[in-house]
Amino acid sequence: GLGKTHLLHAINNTLQSKRTVRTLYLSCESFVNHYISTIRSKSWNSFRKLYRDVDVLLIDDIQFFRNSQGSREEFFHTFNTLYNARKQIVITSDCPPESINSLEERLISRFRWGLLCGIDTPTVETRIAIIEKKACSWGISLSQESITHLAENIPGNIRELEGAIARLSKETKISNNG
Repeated sequence: GLGKTHLLHAINNTLQSKRTVRTLYLSCESFVNHYISTIRSKSWNSFRKLYRDVDVLLIDDIQFFRNSQGSREEFFHTFNTLYNARKQIVITSDCPPESINSLEERLISRFRWGLLCGIDTPTVETRIAIIEKKACSWGISLSQESITHLAENIPGNIRELEGAIARLSKETKISNNG
């Protein structure tokens, strides 16, 4: 709800537009599922080629590695291969590397080799702008007082704001039709 996936998609789209850069974007869950299916099929060469024969590997929600020892091991070797080949790796997580339970120190240290950026929750002013834009795009008329109230009382992520606006929209339609 803070835009990590959106940023990862933007990076991937920008790189793909260059057409000379081979990228692979996927969720950590997809990586883990592919790892599990590779155990069954024993197609390790194609698995490794897919992830290691790229210029940029982008993996979303790396915190989902916490329950998968084997896939973490495979990702460790993939990371090393790409890093040694001077390729780029971009990952997102909902927390810093050291806060991911069960993540080995060797992976945490590798994640720290790069640039770590945090994304903070949006300010009240940003939440007001988001509410105004969403309400307008959904055809909902809200008073400035209502917009400010929502922005000040829903401090979480953008999805929570969108949910509140959606509920307001539904309530407005019900009360206007009743």
